[in-house]
Amino acid sequence: RLADLGAPLAGELRAGRAVRVDDAEADPRGSGGGFARLGLRSGIMVPLLGGDGRLAAVFHAARAAPRRWRDSEMAAARE
Repeated sequence: RLADLGAPLAGELRAGRAVRVDDAEADPRGSGGGFARLGLRSGIMVPLLGGDGRLAAVFHAARAAPRRWRDSEMAAARE
């Protein structure tokens, strides 16, 4: 559930912005939020918007360990 990510990350996705979290423990948007509850430390999330411009789904790739996501990976995920 989107709410499980916490308000900062959910808000960015609802606003249509792609999100990169390299280490949830060092990122204030992910620390103490859903990343920890889900057993994740890093991830990329790309909002998929419906025809009305509202959030319909989220493409998501994640890891249990910290990972520095490259700009090229974010571009591929957005594509």
